[in-house]
Amino acid sequence: DDLVEEIIRVWGYDKIPSTLPGGAISLVRLPSSLGRAQTARAALVGAGLLEAVPYSFSDPARALALSGPETREAPVLLNPLRQDASQLRQHPLEGLLGAVAENLRHQQTNVRLFEIGRTYERVGGETREPVWVALALAGARRDPAWDAPDEPADVSDAKGLAEHVLRAFGLEAEPGPGRLGGFEPDCHGALVLGDGPPVAEFGEVAAAVRERFGIDVPVFAAV
Repeated sequence: DDLVEEIIRVWGYDKIPSTLPGGAISLVRLPSSLGRAQTARAALVGAGLLEAVPYSFSDPARALALSGPETREAPVLLNPLRQDASQLRQHPLEGLLGAVAENLRHQQTNVRLFEIGRTYERVGGETREPVWVALALAGARRDPAWDAPDEPADVSDAKGLAEHVLRAFGLEAEPGPGRLGGFEPDCHGALVLGDGPPVAEFGEVAAAVRERFGIDVPVFAAV
């Protein structure tokens, strides 16, 4: 390098032509999965919900309360930090209900949260990681305002928000029976497309589940 620099100095720096650096820059394209998450996030934030980011660990006792007829084997951690975080969660509401309980313990009586996260299940020796959009409502339907009554949230709010997210993807679903565990049997439904499986489920969280989380007020949720 020193020899080249010395030759150029003797020859003359002014004889070196000016050349601008070049290079093609392509636009960044989001992966389809991230784009879908952004669509759901924008819909729920626009509806006044806050996003929660809970851990993916699971308490076996809480997981048992949330289990249903279609619950599969949960992946178990080999070296868990705590007994109540010894496996990966299977139910999309487990982390969100923990966040609801934490807010209620801190006197936040009106809670409207959502999460975009994964669950984990063992199927045929492999681990599946489906992505869910989950939301939970407790307390008042909306923020206090002088021109609106203070009405409590109910199952119609959870159903309406599920339909709101589906409409953001251009989908119109019909009511159908729910399959997921963790809901009160007489306050649980689903949204289906044609003859296919449910694309969303909604309802009131079962009292036994709320007891496991230390929640003493009604909670309405959708996934």
